[in-house]
Amino acid sequence: DGVGEFVSLIPFRGGRAAGEAQLIETKLISAMDLSEDHLVFSTSYSSRRVLVYGRWGSDGRFVLLQEITAPDEDRAFGEDLSLHQDVLLVRGSNRTRAYALRDGAFREDFDFNTPYTAFRASDRNILSADARGGLFSLDVRDCAQPMPTQQPSVSSAPVFTGLTTLAPTSSPRPSRSPSSSLSPTETCYWIDISVVFDEWPVETSYELIRRGGPDDGELVSKFAAKGRPLATLQVDGTPYDAWDLRGSKIGALADASLCGCGLGTSPCVCPGEVCLLERGEVFFSDKVANCVAGGGVGAIVLNNIEEEVLYGYSLGGESVRIPVVMIRRADGRRILDRSIGRRVSMNTRLSHEESICLAEGSYEFTMHDLEGDGICCSAGKGAYTVTASNGMIARGRKFARSETTSFGIPFDPSGVTFCSNIDIRMSPRKGSGPDKAVTWKLSRQEEGGNTTVILDSDGPLLSSDPVFVQDCIPDGR
Repeated sequence: DGVGEFVSLIPFRGGRAAGEAQLIETKLISAMDLSEDHLVFSTSYSSRRVLVYGRWGSDGRFVLLQEITAPDEDRAFGEDLSLHQDVLLVRGSNRTRAYALRDGAFREDFDFNTPYTAFRASDRNILSADARGGLFSLDVRDCAQPMPTQQPSVSSAPVFTGLTTLAPTSSPRPSRSPSSSLSPTETCYWIDISVVFDEWPVETSYELIRRGGPDDGELVSKFAAKGRPLATLQVDGTPYDAWDLRGSKIGALADASLCGCGLGTSPCVCPGEVCLLERGEVFFSDKVANCVAGGGVGAIVLNNIEEEVLYGYSLGGESVRIPVVMIRRADGRRILDRSIGRRVSMNTRLSHEESICLAEGSYEFTMHDLEGDGICCSAGKGAYTVTASNGMIARGRKFARSETTSFGIPFDPSGVTFCSNIDIRMSPRKGSGPDKAVTWKLSRQEEGGNTTVILDSDGPLLSSDPVFVQDCIPDGR
């Protein structure tokens, strides 16, 4: 009912009520689902738990069979759940757990390590959605063994999103072995793409293209950071889209309490807490300064107008020592109404991860930067990697407008070597003679104690002009 005081079960036959209703008394129901043989619902009364009822006896009435308590005192355990025959899914604060019916009880088989915003189970598949618009289908048959011996294998790439496909920053890691998710006769191999952005993620994008054969030039995946909610935010276990405000401290904040500060026009006394600030009347930088003055360790700015994408906002050239994010108006109102005093986790270290299963063939991965200065190091230390199960395909930080790597699937790591970008800067002072001239060298330490010179000054520096050398040196010591 409306206040969650009881559950009423009414048997129907032939489309009409047939029999006496069964009442199950309870309090504070969070979520509920029903199958032919089981009723499950979660309650936060006295503690977070999921109650499992099953049919019993000739009259088919439901009796309490099992009580699943929140692991690790998870305050959001059971906020949502889904039941289908012998598969039960339960969402918590930072993960979604799957339980399988064995020997008359639901037992935990594995977890997805992410709190999906919605999910449903069917006979063969689990369909789940994340907070950033990705829709994922997971084959239940790939999830048959208890954790941690086998992770669930994503059986298809995200198939729906309002924008370009964006995989979750904390999604279940797919199986590292070849997957048969393409067709009964075609095998695919997983690769992971990971990007940590600099302070200007709007400049960054990448694309993965197939090369050769009839599908030459086919776009396999594309990602552009512009307008994306790349910051992460969870309030009371619920994830929300969040955008960083330029000038915010880059970093993570975990398990702090949320403090309401209204418009933030004056110092808000929130020692060790995250300030919830409503947009309006004063500059963002003033609001955040008042949060810091009151001891705040992070700030969330609630938009006061309806905007789907909160791109381009900043602290007006100011830099602050706490992480600051901005959220949509509707999300902010929901948090303001329900979550003051609840726990908050946030991260303004902007990153993106994607896992793709590729068929055999040739591919080309290209990283782009609109300003032509790469993603390191003049505006923060960004980097990207592309990895296969048996080695590194590509990585980089410093490049101009683009950097392209060609590779084949299955990936062969033999003969692949990587170098790291370095800068050498010095301002030598000219001596009075050859014996005082400056020289320099950079050597690689080989096995057995030998060294190999990688770079050097090519003789004495007879000028006092500044030296600036950029190069890419092989991995090693």
